[in-house]
Amino acid sequence: MNNMQRSSMIFQDPRSDSRDSTDKHDASTGSSTDAAGDVLSKPIMNRYGIGAKLLSKMGYKQGQGLGKNNEGITAPIKTQERPQGVGLGMPGMMTAKSEIEDYDYESSDEDPATAASTGVQFTSSKTLNVDVANLNGLRTLGHLKLAAKLEDTINADLISYTRKLEIGRAVNEIVNIGDRVDRLRLRLSTLDTEIESYSSEELQVLQLEQIITKPVPIIEKINLAMALDNSELTDKLVAYLLQCELKKYYESWDPLDFDSTVVTMLNSIVDLLSYQMESMQPKLNRVQTVLYRFVFEKLRPTCESFEVSEEQVSNMLLILLNYERVFDFINCTFYILEAYIIPALRRAIEKWEVCQDSISSPARWFFDFAVFLKDNTYSALEDEIKARFSSYCENWYHRETPIMSTDLRFLRKALSSTTFDLIVFDKFLPRFVNQVWNRYFDPLLSLEEPGDDSLDYFFTKFHECEPFFSKDCLEVFTRAMFNDINRIIYQWFCFSPRNFRGESKSWLISIVNRNFTHPTDIDICEIKRTLQFLENPSTEAIHNESLSIEKLLGLRGEKPENLNLRSIPLSKVAVSFRDVVQDYCDEHGIFFRKISNKNVSLPVGPSKNIVVPVFDLRLGAAACEVAINEDVLWMKDLRSNFKPIFLWQLGNFLH
Repeated sequence: MNNMQRSSMIFQDPRSDSRDSTDKHDASTGSSTDAAGDVLSKPIMNRYGIGAKLLSKMGYKQGQGLGKNNEGITAPIKTQERPQGVGLGMPGMMTAKSEIEDYDYESSDEDPATAASTGVQFTSSKTLNVDVANLNGLRTLGHLKLAAKLEDTINADLISYTRKLEIGRAVNEIVNIGDRVDRLRLRLSTLDTEIESYSSEELQVLQLEQIITKPVPIIEKINLAMALDNSELTDKLVAYLLQCELKKYYESWDPLDFDSTVVTMLNSIVDLLSYQMESMQPKLNRVQTVLYRFVFEKLRPTCESFEVSEEQVSNMLLILLNYERVFDFINCTFYILEAYIIPALRRAIEKWEVCQDSISSPARWFFDFAVFLKDNTYSALEDEIKARFSSYCENWYHRETPIMSTDLRFLRKALSSTTFDLIVFDKFLPRFVNQVWNRYFDPLLSLEEPGDDSLDYFFTKFHECEPFFSKDCLEVFTRAMFNDINRIIYQWFCFSPRNFRGESKSWLISIVNRNFTHPTDIDICEIKRTLQFLENPSTEAIHNESLSIEKLLGLRGEKPENLNLRSIPLSKVAVSFRDVVQDYCDEHGIFFRKISNKNVSLPVGPSKNIVVPVFDLRLGAAACEVAINEDVLWMKDLRSNFKPIFLWQLGNFLH
């Protein structure tokens, strides 16, 4: 019997509570029954003999698993065949399970005679062979001929199975060694690159170390350090060079000496560094830290004590200008502005009294600092200045509030002309009209009382306030002024045509010479227009009776001022001329009534179509007809023409 035939079938996990009993054989069924009634089939009994009986006595039942709970194996353990000629002690037998093909044991339920004639048969599940992937690995490594030769050798039937196994293991080792060699080559390539990089940096460091000891300018040393490819190393070296250089000047250097060689050197260094070194980072690098400690720490006391004064403003502006590049490089400009300068500027604006000669006036410093301010900061300061100007206009009084053209020009530029004009229109113009125009602009009063200086005061105050007014606003005032002057000249011509030309022209020229010394284009145009009327007077008026300064300026109606007998202006007296005529007639016993459905067209204005009602005046047997237009009395003559007369002349015509 060969080795395989001598191998016995072994079952795992035998039951420990086996019982001794007498086996009984059932002749009718061909099975054997033990004492416990367990039945084993005839083929099992024939195949295993006494072994099957022993297992049956130990509790084994055919078709059930071994163990107490029947959870064990149900089939015998399969054996493995040793290769031909290989002993039990052959090296590699314990690890060659995957390399030795498995065998399936074919059981048979044949009778003993058939089993004895055929014997036990084994079938192979696969053919012995070397892994094709390993041969492909050889080809990948470049051993094409060797792979082809081994493939032919393995496929041949002349060599033993053991030889094939040895060839397979050798191929595996060759492939694994080839893979390790490839990985090592990749690592060596990377190491070669790193070695080249380190060698280059080492050479640069050696060159820098040599030049550091030479007496060359700091700019050259920094320029060499900036040539390094390693940014971290560059930062360290430049910081070291700067610290060594600046340490020489730290004790003796005055940062407010803007013409010193140190300031020039710092700006040159920063210019060089700014082109190659990234400075806009959340944290300062080593170079920025060195500059921060050397420059800003020296200037910090000056920044902390800054207040708006002529000397300090000058110093702070020079600091910002001369150290602008250094501050930008160390990201310090915005901090200096927000922490020290802007709060001081706001305090100065709060103390500022508009149109008063003050050191804190923004006109002295605002635009100098504006170039360093961001848009939102500039707008915030602009709003504070706007509030101060609005308050000034709201509280303006013509005899007490000072006016400075420099402050007004500054405000127009700082706030923009549009914003400035809106504040003037809303806050200042109504007060100027009520306080100055309505009270003091009365050309007729200057004609009736030559010693009165109201008109002169008006023009003095008007010229003083000219910086408030826009060009359009000044033109409106000029037209309104000459409209009132032309009204008086027109009345002068109507009531005194004989001496009109000489007297009225002299009066006009005196007003122009005193109050229009620097006439504008609109002034010259209005003066020429009035002179043309004086040269060729007519009953066609060149003025507008219904015109008022409020209408021309477009001012909104406001509450009337609290006027008394001393402060009320003549223009505020709202008595109509008809009431005046009615009072005169009552005092002199003249009958005065309106004639129903009778009107007359007076030659007033260019169209000559002003139609007014006609009134009847009677004193005893005398009678006449008159018409009233605005503040002029017209009387009908013998030719049925209406001509202007003075009110006091009515008595002469009616007596």
